[in-house]
Amino acid sequence: MFSSFVNQNAKYMTILLDSFVCVKFMIYYLGGKILSRELRPIKKYVNSKIILFCKIISIMLILLCLHEIFMNPFFEKYDFRYFTNSLQLCFLHPTYFAAFCVSCVSILICNMKYNKKNFKYIVILSIVTCLTFRSKAIGAIFVIFAIYYSCVKYNLKLKTTCLILACCIVVYFSMDQIEKYFTVGATVPIRLKMHQDGIKIAEQYFPFGSGFGTFGTTVAYESNSKFYYKLGYMSGYYKGQPVSDTFWPGIFAQSGWIGTIFFVTTISLMVFDSIKRLKENKYYGWAMLSILSYSIIASTSETAFFNPATAIMFIIYGIASDRKNDFD
Repeated sequence: MFSSFVNQNAKYMTILLDSFVCVKFMIYYLGGKILSRELRPIKKYVNSKIILFCKIISIMLILLCLHEIFMNPFFEKYDFRYFTNSLQLCFLHPTYFAAFCVSCVSILICNMKYNKKNFKYIVILSIVTCLTFRSKAIGAIFVIFAIYYSCVKYNLKLKTTCLILACCIVVYFSMDQIEKYFTVGATVPIRLKMHQDGIKIAEQYFPFGSGFGTFGTTVAYESNSKFYYKLGYMSGYYKGQPVSDTFWPGIFAQSGWIGTIFFVTTISLMVFDSIKRLKENKYYGWAMLSILSYSIIASTSETAFFNPATAIMFIIYGIASDRKNDFD
């Protein structure tokens, strides 16, 4: 925020709006903690209405997906990946569809302490998530189940090794997408260019960055930040490309190296807290790690923590992390 007002690279309203977008996942997280303390009968709602909703939704989604695959589809499909078109159903993009499914999965995980039968609905939603054919969503689902089998169900002694191996497998099967978006050919891919330019801006405005509303976020692009014109995003090959479909370039450019270190430290502390919670309550810890896993993996190719679709996830994260008013 300091660099935003010192450098004055954006209007005050743009700065305030973008700053809210960038910190709202923490607001939702804190809101979840407050919610868990203020609503004393929260267990009643989690066990009944919300869980029933997630179960019904899971059945409806798998049936709709089967219909879309084998019959005349109700909804427009997205891009062709692997062996068929990715599904998005009524959602604007497969990414939002995947985020919704992972949110429902995290709710069902929290409730597994009371109902182990939730696991079959988690599997159903995981299958539906994979039908979006987004590499990051599939990778997140793989990690979520790796956490379950290594830390929750069997509590393996070599759980850390298993999770590292799982992450390596995710990276291996994502190599085609990594090559597509980050390998230089006749032109520099948009995501690679965004990362390169984000680092250049961070170096130019060392150490605090260019400030909110300047580069790498949806607000910055929609407010016609001067950086997009200077760096060639508003004309030629890059005009009209998804310049807001990234995460880390915004962190580098707007927050600088100091802000990047602060953000990485914050996420690391959340991961450590989730691991600690796993030892106290394995299902809540599993839910917290699942949410962070999805968000971290998604940050490689979308707005991730800044995405409005993650709102419900971090509310759930906040509820699961609260020790003072557990669901018991």
